[in-house]
Amino acid sequence: MDLVKNQKNIGWVQKCVFSGNDRIRLLTKLNSYKPRVDMEDFKGVHRYASYSIFYVGSESSGYVLNVGGYKGTAGDGLKYHNGRKFTTKDKDNDIHKSNCAVLFKGAWWHGACYQSHLNGIYMNNVINPKSMNWQHFYNSHMSLKKRGSCNVIKPSDCEDWYNEG
Repeated sequence: MDLVKNQKNIGWVQKCVFSGNDRIRLLTKLNSYKPRVDMEDFKGVHRYASYSIFYVGSESSGYVLNVGGYKGTAGDGLKYHNGRKFTTKDKDNDIHKSNCAVLFKGAWWHGACYQSHLNGIYMNNVINPKSMNWQHFYNSHMSLKKRGSCNVIKPSDCEDWYNEG
């Protein structure tokens, strides 16, 4: 995925709805929003990560990620990515000597390179660093189940929310 697709579009990426970074920025700029990532592995184990602080910066900032206030059962897979710029195959903003989006087949807030990668390739029950994974789930690059994993962003004052467990 290239920078322009990440920037502007809502589209279908590997059969999932993807909201571009410009839209995510607008959502998080207008109000205080709380993301939650629900994950499932191929054994049927469910875990989650939610954050009380979440904001994506402007294009000129490199869509820098500001995240904190972790709560959940999956491990804090975004802590490493806090303060990182968004890297795509045509915009190398990471600190690795190579482009992490190219190496691991997905745009993300890469550093050198990642501890979570929800834009990775959907793979069926394998350990592969190119897969969609959350390293703290099993302390590995074990792929996550596509249908059991999702990201949701909701207003932080919204009381009607998932059961936090």
